[in-house]
Amino acid sequence: MRVLGRTWPGLTAAVLIAAVPLAARADANPAPIVVSSTITTHAITGKFEAVPVPGQVIVTFKNVAAQTVKDVVFSVVNTDGGYEVGQIDDAGTFSPNVSIRHVFSNSYDLIDFVEVKLVPIQATFADGTTWKAQPG
Repeated sequence: MRVLGRTWPGLTAAVLIAAVPLAARADANPAPIVVSSTITTHAITGKFEAVPVPGQVIVTFKNVAAQTVKDVVFSVVNTDGGYEVGQIDDAGTFSPNVSIRHVFSNSYDLIDFVEVKLVPIQATFADGTTWKAQPG
């Protein structure tokens, strides 16, 4: 880069790094878990139901990391307002590139009134290391 007729190689690198969009830099910490679908079922209650049926969140996800994940924390996000209504902590053995489908009961009545999506916010790998989503 030339500034006032003089070459400044260090400044060129700094300007080029600063010019990289923030979205491109966010990929430096990609989520190891990718959610492919979230289905919400609502509670069935009423005077004609012998036993009330709680609502459920059914999620399908895949571990896209190279190593096994042992625990995933999902943020339960209201798709209408975009705010968190709760969290789900899912423990198990989630091998790389295997599609997982889990059903969670709505024991806390978090989802009876909204449609939700699950967003991974933390994952713990088999070796004990942890990935956390960047705020924002």
